[in-house]
Amino acid sequence: MDCKLIFEEKEEGKELICYVHMIAYYVLRILDGICGAIHNTYHLQAYFSRLLVLGFLMDMVLAATDAPQQAITHPSNNNKPWVIGGVVTASVLLLAIFNLLVWYLCSRRRKLHKSVQLSNLEFEYEGGPAYTLFSFSEIEIATNNFDKVRVIGEGGFGKVYIGTLKDGTTVAIKRGSTRYHQGEKEFRAEITVLLRLRHFHLISLLGCCNENSEMILVYEYMDNGTLRQHLYDRENTQPTNEPLTWAQRLKIAIQSASGLHYLHTGFQSPIIHRDVKTSNILLNKNLNAKVSDFGLSRERPVVDNALSSAVKGSFGYIDPEYYRRHRLTEKSDVYSFGVVLFEILFGLPALDSTRPTEQQMLSEWALHCYRDDILDQNIDPYLMGEILPQCLEIYVKTATSCLADKGEDRPSMGDVLVSLQRALALQESRDVFLQMPPEL
Repeated sequence: MDCKLIFEEKEEGKELICYVHMIAYYVLRILDGICGAIHNTYHLQAYFSRLLVLGFLMDMVLAATDAPQQAITHPSNNNKPWVIGGVVTASVLLLAIFNLLVWYLCSRRRKLHKSVQLSNLEFEYEGGPAYTLFSFSEIEIATNNFDKVRVIGEGGFGKVYIGTLKDGTTVAIKRGSTRYHQGEKEFRAEITVLLRLRHFHLISLLGCCNENSEMILVYEYMDNGTLRQHLYDRENTQPTNEPLTWAQRLKIAIQSASGLHYLHTGFQSPIIHRDVKTSNILLNKNLNAKVSDFGLSRERPVVDNALSSAVKGSFGYIDPEYYRRHRLTEKSDVYSFGVVLFEILFGLPALDSTRPTEQQMLSEWALHCYRDDILDQNIDPYLMGEILPQCLEIYVKTATSCLADKGEDRPSMGDVLVSLQRALALQESRDVFLQMPPEL
């Protein structure tokens, strides 16, 4: 149909068809752009909705042209815009309602798909430990409706609450924040990793909840909080704020190294934690350590020596080689653990902007102290006179080797574990000797 010719010859019966045809064309072009921004699973439904509306437009126009000839050949100039406007408005409203309905159904389907995926995760690994799928009402009861008083931790992912299950078990409940755009990815990653893990020095996942699009993880509760709190945030420690002894710190370092060594070697494909730090090392009532927070963890295929990855982690702990090259290996965890070892020795955070410029980055300051032979002047004052010199020598050499600039020059986590065990054996033999009663 040549609308230009119709308008020139004033064929009024057909002018209405052309008006609607053009308006519908431009409306649908605009909707094409809108639909392009919507999820791919929605494109097909949106396309069919546009066809339906176009058919509706044409039916309306044909109905108008089938009206008595007198009504068409002598239309009122005032009525024509109202007729066109009514047809277009009704069509657009129908299109909007139909699109909203399709969007709602697609959203429900995606949410249901996610729920099915998460509920089936425990079957992905044969022999992997099962976990409980909690209902949201159970979580609300356990946390007293997410009472602020029960908050024991908070980070980018969300808040951590202390909770009590109906059988009386005390648990830690981490609720993901909907504002955290990486939340779902980290939620799924943590479940996937923890389903494969069962080690005394790795935190245990007891269950999760993904009802109503929630991202909630339920862990065993660790009574004594984080290692960070005991080193330089002692006012927040529970239940005691007594400084850790050197022997206790060494044991915590060994236990943490044991958990990381298991991650790197316990499976055919190594698992890289990618966020090793003192706030991710938790302590139970007996001050036994467990590594936690596997939301950033990645599995490295056996055939690859490294993973290409966007840099993730915490400032002050990130491997400089990983930062420069975006190549992630187990040695990236080793570097981060080297920072933790110096935090244990110095009682200082990995990054502290309140300190003098040269001391703000602990990894750089520790290496400076080692090169200038002034380490003994910067040890945590609570440890002065407590460390056997031979033990300190092994410990410091191990920590500095972890901070080597190139990953190939760093020890494996297994080597770190062996060195720390040697240091502890020397320290304990000295402590036993000092505790022996004097000869009569």
